[in-house]
Amino acid sequence: MTKQQEQAKRAYELQESGIAGLNKEIQQSIKETDAYVDRLKAEGKEEEANEAQKKGLARTLEKQGQLYEAQRKQLHKMTRSGEASSESISKQKIALDKTGTSIAKGKQSLEELDGAQGKIGKNECATEAGGKFDKLTGAVGKTHLGLKATVAAAGTALAGVSKLVSAIYDQQSQVSALQAKTTGSYKESKEAISAINKLYAQGYGESVEDLTETYTQLKQMNPKAEVGELAQQTKLVTQYSKASGADTQEVLRGAQNATKSWHMSYQEYFDNLFTLQKQGGDVGGEISDNMAEYSQVLGQMGLSAKDSFSMIANGIQSGAYNGDKLLDFTKEFSISLNDGRMDNRR
Repeated sequence: MTKQQEQAKRAYELQESGIAGLNKEIQQSIKETDAYVDRLKAEGKEEEANEAQKKGLARTLEKQGQLYEAQRKQLHKMTRSGEASSESISKQKIALDKTGTSIAKGKQSLEELDGAQGKIGKNECATEAGGKFDKLTGAVGKTHLGLKATVAAAGTALAGVSKLVSAIYDQQSQVSALQAKTTGSYKESKEAISAINKLYAQGYGESVEDLTETYTQLKQMNPKAEVGELAQQTKLVTQYSKASGADTQEVLRGAQNATKSWHMSYQEYFDNLFTLQKQGGDVGGEISDNMAEYSQVLGQMGLSAKDSFSMIANGIQSGAYNGDKLLDFTKEFSISLNDGRMDNRR
């Protein structure tokens, strides 16, 4: 086979193996990322530019991982066939090593961009991956044993890089979704996602998605509240919902209306609810389900939060408490006071 024919065959095989296409996709991804990052920097959005660059690098790393696997398979095929020239095999080895080096450098760039590893932290798997890739150069020998050893090392290294890429994608998608639903900045939304993930790690909430939804609604109701305050409110709503069996949405609505009607904190409100719950009240979330209306009516009657919760506690202790009956009574009593019917009965 002439050199020209071998080159044509190699070009065809690169096309068929997907290597040529992946190389084009990688280059296109890099160009798109650079253009977008330059635009954000020109607009003075340094924080967003940094995140866009990390996301672009993660996307490129994913493609490079696919490219490495395709190149590894192609080298294995060339080595086993016995038809490829030593020059072609050498070129394929060099291409494989270059891709491995690019992945290691990409991983390092991501860690640097994250600034002391930030939320993701120093990813040990990724660090180990970089080390293994640094050792890949020249590791592939002419024997099948040499190739198998390299493939095993590459597989372990790629697994570490894959974990880092997944962590970045997960975090960024959560931040972007939260920012789109609230008035918070990207920096604030990122801080919120960190707080939400911490709550979930501590055992609060059925899932990160549920906690995020509760946080989002609280942020929409209280757009000026700080992340720490909203995270604490999310914790209280979730904690009480689980303890009482009440629907999270009803607990949230009741807490929002009650705290505004009585000008009290979420902590004070839920301290009272937990006390009632321990006394045997609010079975199935009855009180919290109706508290949105209770607080409004009781407040109009001039009853403080302390008086109102004491009244409910007395009802529980006497065994006479019923949420619907109390609600109907307080409404009727309030109406009677306002239209003068109570005065006419004297």
